[in-house]
Amino acid sequence: MIQAKNLDNQKFDEITKRAVSRIATYSDNWTNFNLSDPGITLIDLFAWYKEMEQYELNFYSDAIAERLLRLTGIKRMNSRPAECMIHISDSPGHRRPKHSRLETPEGVIFEIEEEISEKIPEIKGVYIRENGKETDVSGILEEGVGIHPFEELKSGRTELIIDFESNGQENIWISFDIAEHTGVKRNPPDEFTETPRDIFWHFEGSDQDCMLEDETNAFSRSGRISFKADGRRIVGSLMNPGCEEEVIIRKINCGDYRAIQKRTIAGTEYRKVDSRERILIDVENDFEDEVGLTLFLRSKKGWKQIGYEAEYSENMRIEAVNIDSREAVQDGADNLRICYAEALLYEELFFDSTGMPDQEVQLTLKGNVPLEESFCLICDSLMEDGSISEEEWREVSDFYSEGPRSRVFVYDRETERIIFGDGKKGAIVPRGKGAILISGMEVSECSGGNIPKNSGLKFINEEKEVENSEANFGRDREEIKDMMMRCRNRINDTHKCVTAADYERAAKGTPGLRVGHAKAIPGFDRKEPTKVSRYPVVTVVVIPDSDKALPLPDEKFLRAVRRVVEKRRIIGTLVRVCGPVYIPIDVRIETVSSGKISQELVEEKIREALTLGNRRNIGDPVSEGDLEAAISEIDEIVHVTRMEITTNAPECSKDAYGYLELPKDGVPWLRSIKIRN
Repeated sequence: MIQAKNLDNQKFDEITKRAVSRIATYSDNWTNFNLSDPGITLIDLFAWYKEMEQYELNFYSDAIAERLLRLTGIKRMNSRPAECMIHISDSPGHRRPKHSRLETPEGVIFEIEEEISEKIPEIKGVYIRENGKETDVSGILEEGVGIHPFEELKSGRTELIIDFESNGQENIWISFDIAEHTGVKRNPPDEFTETPRDIFWHFEGSDQDCMLEDETNAFSRSGRISFKADGRRIVGSLMNPGCEEEVIIRKINCGDYRAIQKRTIAGTEYRKVDSRERILIDVENDFEDEVGLTLFLRSKKGWKQIGYEAEYSENMRIEAVNIDSREAVQDGADNLRICYAEALLYEELFFDSTGMPDQEVQLTLKGNVPLEESFCLICDSLMEDGSISEEEWREVSDFYSEGPRSRVFVYDRETERIIFGDGKKGAIVPRGKGAILISGMEVSECSGGNIPKNSGLKFINEEKEVENSEANFGRDREEIKDMMMRCRNRINDTHKCVTAADYERAAKGTPGLRVGHAKAIPGFDRKEPTKVSRYPVVTVVVIPDSDKALPLPDEKFLRAVRRVVEKRRIIGTLVRVCGPVYIPIDVRIETVSSGKISQELVEEKIREALTLGNRRNIGDPVSEGDLEAAISEIDEIVHVTRMEITTNAPECSKDAYGYLELPKDGVPWLRSIKIRN
């Protein structure tokens, strides 16, 4: 283990004492070692300087620690707002735009992320179609009893039909409450995760796909699905059932909308406009209250703020602006920038620039935290030709790697200050009145926004509460100590697969899957006639966690596991990913009993003994003694006089001790049992 060296290992008295003791080595004439001697004064001065240098060399700040952690690939996790779902049961009677705000009794602000129309869509009925016959299951769902929408039958598969009223909307969100599987928990999905099953959503009587977005990942979790809405019934057909659990739906409804714990103060939108003397631009205003606008046009000399004439709607909201765009550059790129801001805070978003290095701008956010993804400024910027253009400036953690023309700033979240560079590390904003504009800002309470279910959320200026789910995922910006701990955990975690346990751990952690069991077998290859590979091969046997008897992974499941272990294997190792080979076994038992023996109970005990788990793994032999011990737990059985285990699988053999040897990827299952008293 690397030991940290202490560079601050001398105190002031030790430094001066050592220096004075060496005077005689260099001069015999220096005899006065008192504080009155000027030479001793100089020694004290340099001793103080050395002590300060030692302290600075031995001390590292959070900024230095963060830069060192970035070298290891550890990036600081940004703050994140909490999220929840709100349910609107009654139609509001008026449109609610995006960014409409809700508030808890404690003053925690949420904003909706989707527009709420005047009338909430209504589901008129839910049906399951089987062999052309439809069964209404709406009442079952209202009672909270789960339905199996895609039950497999000998004559085919059932279909789920949703009859709804779109109310003139272009698309509709439908929420599905999916019963959680009781077995192994599903791993969190990643960007490469495939759906565990294939569901084709289409309009009745049409082969056109009508699904727009699926938050449920093909019914693997609760969430919403967005559909096109044209007034026809939506039909869900199961094209591929997959190899995991069967879907159980407990509730289907409309009126659920996502809300984020944040407050949007300012935002920016880019457009392309033609070069005209007067042009009318529609303003897509998603704010519920009045907003202030700032417009910038890009000409050959750069971005420049321009004036506009606003056109208002009946409720006095800006819906369009007239501008002079004759100077707009026509190069195919965006040439119009529209900055929105709360009308009450509009004037407070402009700041003057002193034009001095290390300039600071003080904000007053009262403890709220600007979210890093949306925080940006528009500042007067000195271009290479000496002209001034109003460009976007972005936030960085420090100026260490920035150049003299980098348009960046640092935000100190403790003091709520915006800090600019000194001209060497980070550019300087030229002096000017209103030269700095906050063009993008969303503030949040982050971890403070994780509120419980039904916390009294109300739309601002309304009295009626709305239902809300538990708000979670809110987190503060990561601390340096947490980054260090994450770095240590990453170093301790074996990323590459070296041992068999590494391969098994990687397979079980495959994103988006429920992997019930996994076993890595070095040197085993079922493709070889002898099952022993001539090459460095590792075979990973996986079994999905499923309610089906004798579950086998499908190609989609195997492909997902193969993708994970392939990334982690060491060079020169071949990896095979496959399912198990199920070995049927027959059991014959002779017992002495005190009463009638239930064959069903005996079968249950034997199946429990054969079940994979803590005491049994893939490929383990079947022991007559283990099965005998299992059925001996039944009260009516006094003694087992004889037990015989047989199978017709050609790869199995039996030794003299009563062990039935299975292939390394074999899993036994009870085919038949005979009991004789």
